[in-house]
Amino acid sequence: MEPEPVNHDELRELIDHQERIREDERKHIAREIHDELGQYLLALSAGIAH
Repeated sequence: MEPEPVNHDELRELIDHQERIREDERKHIAREIHDELGQYLLALSAGIAH
């Protein structure tokens, strides 16, 4: 039994999809870090101001 031939277009689509998912996850993590750091700095500056 021979393996099925590779469909290069389908493979490219899967790779592109995987890259989009990774980039979306990177953006999500960056946004979370940005928000948490902003909250921490705001709390820190409020503590120093008082």
